[in-house]
Amino acid sequence: MSTWTGSSISDGSFIDSEQGRHINPGHALESCWFCLRAARRRNDEQAIARILEIIDWIWPLAWDEEYGGIVSYLRYGGGQPRPYGYLEAEGVDWADKIFWTNAEALVALAFAYEQSGNSKYLEWFRQLHDWTQSHFYDPEYGEWYEFLHRDGSVKRANKGGRYKAGFHVPRALLNVWESFKRILKR
Repeated sequence: MSTWTGSSISDGSFIDSEQGRHINPGHALESCWFCLRAARRRNDEQAIARILEIIDWIWPLAWDEEYGGIVSYLRYGGGQPRPYGYLEAEGVDWADKIFWTNAEALVALAFAYEQSGNSKYLEWFRQLHDWTQSHFYDPEYGEWYEFLHRDGSVKRANKGGRYKAGFHVPRALLNVWESFKRILKR
C-alpha cells in the first residue's frame, strides 16, 4: 500500500491508495462549516461560494437515500469502503451512522443556508434534523446514541465513553441555534 508523502499532498495529485480513496463525509462537512465561519468573518464571498460547492458535492454522497442519515465513510471510485482508526476498532461499518458526523452535518447545512439563503440547504437541514431527532435522540433519557445501524436502529446505546463525550452534540446545537438566531435577525 502506498503511503502519503509531502509531495503527493502538496502537488494536488490523487493519492491512489486505500487511504487516498477514503472519504469521511463527517469530516468533510465539519470542515465546510469551519471554513464557512472563517469566510463569513472575512466577508469572502468567493470562498463562501466554493465551500457551498463542496457541500453540494458531498451531500448526495453522504446522505443515505435508502435509510436516511449520514453514512460513516465511503470509498472514492466505488467498491467496499474500509474503516480506519477508531472506526475499525469500534466495528463501525461504512453505512452505520455515527452521532458526531450527523451533528456536524447539521451545522454545515445551517451555516450554508445562513450564508446563501438557498432553500435547498434548509430542506436538507430539516431532512437531517428530523432523521436525527427520530433516530439518535433517546426520548426516555435524553442525549444521542453513539452508533446506529444503517437502518437507524441502535447499534450501541452509549451516551458517553471513549469517543462519545459531551462535545459534538452540544457544540452542534449551539452553532445551529446561533445560526438561526442570526437568520431571524435579518
